[in-house]
Amino acid sequence: TLCADVVADFDTNCKIYDANGTLKTDRVCSGDTIRKIINGNETIRATLIVTGDANCDGMLNGKDLIQAKKAMLGYNTKGFDVAADIDRDGTIEDEDLSALIDLFM
Repeated sequence: TLCADVVADFDTNCKIYDANGTLKTDRVCSGDTIRKIINGNETIRATLIVTGDANCDGMLNGKDLIQAKKAMLGYNTKGFDVAADIDRDGTIEDEDLSALIDLFM
């Protein structure tokens, strides 16, 4: 998903930033934030979750599957594990892994 598409769907006065606070113009990744600033004041700030993007690189592929499997097994993955919870039931299970495979195949 491209930043311009998300901004157009949300509010054209918003901008997307990565975890380091750098303005982004390419792909949206899990963990990025969308911010709206009016007259120097931040009025909206939300963390973005890209379904399936568990390793926060903005693409859906086998790396996300590996990240999701590690999270499911309880490893500290330092990723955005909530993106791997495809069915949004609060846990990463085999069904989520299958659904993740379907997303990138």
